[in-house]
Amino acid sequence: MAGAAAAAAHSVRVLRELNRQRAAGQFCDATLGVGGRQFRAHWPVLASCSRFFRGVGGGGGPVPLPEGLADTFQLLLDFFYTGRLALTAHNRARLLAAAEQLGVPDAVALCRAFRPAANRPRPRRAPNAPPRPPAEPPEPGGGAAADSAVPSGAPPAAPPPGAAEGGGEAPPGGRKAARGRKKPPAGPVGSGKGAAAAAECPTCHKTFLSKYYLKVHNR
Repeated sequence: MAGAAAAAAHSVRVLRELNRQRAAGQFCDATLGVGGRQFRAHWPVLASCSRFFRGVGGGGGPVPLPEGLADTFQLLLDFFYTGRLALTAHNRARLLAAAEQLGVPDAVALCRAFRPAANRPRPRRAPNAPPRPPAEPPEPGGGAAADSAVPSGAPPAAPPPGAAEGGGEAPPGGRKAARGRKKPPAGPVGSGKGAAAAAECPTCHKTFLSKYYLKVHNR
């Protein structure tokens, strides 16, 4: 792994130095003309990247190029020295035609695999969670007491143990004490609807609750 990385780094350094020499016009032995412009380059680099230049061979004079390469050859020449091809949706078709004409298989493969950003499949996004309902504003005058209110529909809280019915406090001793209380005496005899009429003994003048008790008394 270390040897392969070192070899790759060495290749990059050599190619970068050749590109610097091309920009400075140093050791350039090829002159290429197209569209009224001339380009200086190194024949070994041209021949290693293009079948067209391998067939032409190195010569002393300028080499004319087909006119159809006037607006694309600069990009291909930069690709020879850097390995980067400035592809766009507008120049892809022209660069593909130029790469096929000059016999540059690596550039042809890049052009055919290129997809404009608008045509690339977009990654699927996870469905958005439903928006949360807005919080209800607090009621006027509400505060800590509003939070402790019993929600609507909830059963009422059970009264505390020992609490008396009707809201009063339980008597001492709890329910047992309440059960031990005697009922208050009934009102006057005959004072309720349907109550039995009182009867008086004509002998001892005692008053009984009903005639039944009077008969028992007289037996």
